[in-house]
Amino acid sequence: MRRSLKALRQSRSVEIGTVTAIRLSEDHRRVIITAQMAPKTEEFLAEDTKFWVVRPRISGANVTGLGTLISGAYIGLEIGQLFARLGSAVTIIERAPRVAAREDADISVEIARFLTAEGLDVRTSTTVERIEPMDDGVRVHIAGGDPIDGSHLLVAIGRTPNTDRLDLDRIGLHTDDRGFVPTDGVFRTAVEGIWAVGDINARGAFTHTSYQDYEILVDHLNGGHRTADTRIPTYAMSTVNIEADASIGAAAEVGTLPA
Repeated sequence: MRRSLKALRQSRSVEIGTVTAIRLSEDHRRVIITAQMAPKTEEFLAEDTKFWVVRPRISGANVTGLGTLISGAYIGLEIGQLFARLGSAVTIIERAPRVAAREDADISVEIARFLTAEGLDVRTSTTVERIEPMDDGVRVHIAGGDPIDGSHLLVAIGRTPNTDRLDLDRIGLHTDDRGFVPTDGVFRTAVEGIWAVGDINARGAFTHTSYQDYEILVDHLNGGHRTADTRIPTYAMSTVNIEADASIGAAAEVGTLPA
């Protein structure tokens, strides 16, 4: 990142401040901006609560406790299933009526079914009121139900783009109320000569969509016609356990796309 900023400065197309601020010079041609995202937290987390965010450190010493995950979206489901298969007793807490809410309802039902078959405790329509630190872990207080105790807590309720560190107002570029930079289908922003790709443009924030951003932008700059407007970025990465399915009498079906 530092080498990239140095190259931009030497190209005289931008000037970089001490907080990665950006100011256009008069001779700029093309500036492509991107930034990583920071995990969200919520007011129910006490200051002295110990918890993991999206990338927990995995070691043999900490995977067999009682894990509590606040999130029924992709990351929470993926990591919850991983830790369950490594030996943890996992509870997934989701505020929405179903997990993987971006997927079709029947997909959400199927994901919840096979995760439950694998032994995960999946709780939807569940609101967290507060987190209480305990000597041996955490206690999650939920609305209308008994508290849930766990040795570890993972919070995966979303991420916020780090655009507040870029000083975009100085070049007349504004973000939406969530901090994302609005773009069109080829990632042009409201300021001429500036494109926004990757996590900060609200067009996926996944590894595979960020990489495709690059492909679409290169195509556009070379006169092509590719666009992100027709992209369907949602996907679910949890995997079906065939043995768990068989144990409850469910048959596995294989589908193929038409030629």
